[in-house]
Amino acid sequence: MKLCYLMALLPLISYASPSVAAEQQPDAVVRNLYREIVARRPLGIPKGADKKAIWPFLSMGFIRTIETAQACEDDYIRQHLNDTSKPEFGWLENGLFSGENEQAIPAEAVVERMEPQKHGSFKVYVRLTYKETYKTSRRPPDPEHTFSWNIAVKVISEGGRFVVDDVLRLKEDSTKVESRLSRSFKGCRGSRWIGRRRSPDMAGGGVLDIPIGRATPMRVFEGQGIGFARNHNQVDVIRHQAIPDQGELMQGNRDRRDVLLLLLFRLRPPPEPFTSTPATRMWCSRWPILW
Repeated sequence: MKLCYLMALLPLISYASPSVAAEQQPDAVVRNLYREIVARRPLGIPKGADKKAIWPFLSMGFIRTIETAQACEDDYIRQHLNDTSKPEFGWLENGLFSGENEQAIPAEAVVERMEPQKHGSFKVYVRLTYKETYKTSRRPPDPEHTFSWNIAVKVISEGGRFVVDDVLRLKEDSTKVESRLSRSFKGCRGSRWIGRRRSPDMAGGGVLDIPIGRATPMRVFEGQGIGFARNHNQVDVIRHQAIPDQGELMQGNRDRRDVLLLLLFRLRPPPEPFTSTPATRMWCSRWPILW
């Protein structure tokens, strides 16, 4: 009788084993995490129900990093109780686990591959997709307004299970890392908000409001790049990510909320004519990067 009972259980055991094994793989925790990200689309540091759903997939060290950033955010608010302007910390409206602007509200997440790394960690590559909806555009969605981007997730083993230890944003069409979530909380020293580093030649404060183009205003923060003013109505910009390798110029940046600039035109005027030439790029590369 016992033999018959065991033989009846064998198919069930053999069916369940691959499923259990799959759930114990490093990519499974990433898949589960991004199922919550797509469903909840949290902006800024997750709180409340979002935090309760997301935290179990994170490592203890990663949780400490994010909670320290939350304490820093709270300290900023304490320091600016009567300030009604937009907060200076850059992660307020970002999707920490996905990206900025439309990337903050992904509609789909697909784990594409997994690569073993040093010290037993893994890098899991994820393709995220944004799809326009009536809720996001206030009009019937256009199927053409869909795009995808890739990120990588660092996974480690902790306490006998796999957990997410960092989120890596990748350069476009590349596997090279552009930034890490764990290092993206600029302006914080531990749990204290200290602001962005200031240039000694800009005594007017940490923020300048200047016009770009003819009418488009843009807020310019110190310490995140280099900009040059040709006149009072136009600014040519060099993104700090491009210096000193490319030094490519971008005019206007009126749609790039993530490009924060340091104006150095008070220190030295740019060469004339101010165009994207090898000489200009070499001149730009001699500037110190002040952040």
